[in-house]
Amino acid sequence: MKKLLLIMVLLAPTVLIAQPGTVKHSPLDYMWKNLGEPGFSTGESEYTSLAFSPAGEPWVAFSDWGAGRKARVMKFDGSAWVNVGGEGLSADTACFTSLAFSPSGDAYVAFEDFANSYKASVMKFDGTGWVYVGTPGFSPAQAHYVDLVFNSAGEPFVAFRDWANGRKATVMKFDGSGWVYVGSPGFSAGLVTFLSIAISPSGDPYVAYQDYGHLQKGTVMKFNGTDWEPVGPAGFTEGQAICTKLAISPAGEPYLTFSDEVVSFKISVSRFDGIIWEEVGEKGFSIGTIEYPDILFGPSGRPYVAFEDYGLGGKASLMTYEGFDWVAVGEMGFTAAEADYPSLAFSPDGNPCVAFEDYGNDERATVMTFDSVFTSISETSADRMVISTVHEGTILSLEFNDQWEGPRSIEIYQMTGKILYSTKSSDDKISINIEAFSPGIYIIKVFSKEMSCTRRFINPGK
Repeated sequence: MKKLLLIMVLLAPTVLIAQPGTVKHSPLDYMWKNLGEPGFSTGESEYTSLAFSPAGEPWVAFSDWGAGRKARVMKFDGSAWVNVGGEGLSADTACFTSLAFSPSGDAYVAFEDFANSYKASVMKFDGTGWVYVGTPGFSPAQAHYVDLVFNSAGEPFVAFRDWANGRKATVMKFDGSGWVYVGSPGFSAGLVTFLSIAISPSGDPYVAYQDYGHLQKGTVMKFNGTDWEPVGPAGFTEGQAICTKLAISPAGEPYLTFSDEVVSFKISVSRFDGIIWEEVGEKGFSIGTIEYPDILFGPSGRPYVAFEDYGLGGKASLMTYEGFDWVAVGEMGFTAAEADYPSLAFSPDGNPCVAFEDYGNDERATVMTFDSVFTSISETSADRMVISTVHEGTILSLEFNDQWEGPRSIEIYQMTGKILYSTKSSDDKISINIEAFSPGIYIIKVFSKEMSCTRRFINPGK
């Protein structure tokens, strides 16, 4: 076992069933389903990396123990998982496989390449087979935590822990003819682990890592065109930050998710608002200690995090931030068994998918998708709560179906999480005066002893 320690539904409505504890769940708890056959790889899979092709097909890269731990890429063709370019694209063992599609739609895989002195290599699928991009093993020495991303110009960037430079962080890019350094090699203060790279909407490269130069805390750095500079203070987390993973919001704000020492290594997410790093929701919002978090912004612009949760036997969970707290997408621990290396991607129709090493299927690769029946739903009488406005939008009307019993609490929040209104009622239809509310997006939360429901609405103002 490989362990480290408007009135409108703006997005798909999130309806929640009350559960023990504080974690909220969707009523679609069993809508997670396998995409194709579970455990489709020939052997044990490590370092699963999921991405969707421009054609909308899910592709997965991983190190396949059924093929001598070589890098393998498979795609789902609509009925089955099939190999892309043969059974193993690397000549020997590959670790830290990272899959990405270029803006032009070509598939690339970066990895630590045992056939080339454990250095970093990148290969590209040319339509028939896999070919090296530039020199095989282009890093100066052994490379760990290899991570691949593209900028909008189509240049691939690779970040890695660089054994030629004190196991510090190094970033290189392919300029069309060869691999060149982005800034100075080994630019971190000390050795790094869990290195992650992302490109902002404006094209700036960012990296995040567990920083041994700052008491193993989390650090994020940005390339300013000449040098790498810290985003906020280096080592800004309160305690150790393990399994650091970085994403940039559509607004250009870096978000860091990590296993957080100060809350028993549960998951936390921090955001840099341009001045300071601040917590996104509650710290430590997982059930237990976590590993291998992945963070990505969905089509709606909200952050989603997938992770392996040891409070749930190592199963994978997916959660999204609703503007005031983190909410589970479907069932917490939705996988059948322990799930290593969960990798998150969104299908073209906006459904989240997670690839992972599946301990319920001999540690082989599995991909699951959350096929929400609420995607683009209109309000119907089947909903637990129907929401509408009357009197030129000054009154919010709520109607509850017969699934609700007894008194229920009703709260309205700003997107910042500030509560603006609170009441209790057992009526099946109630009206709330929102004339004094400023124009904007609000969250309404209704909960009883047995269930709860969270929705968003827009107050357009007068």
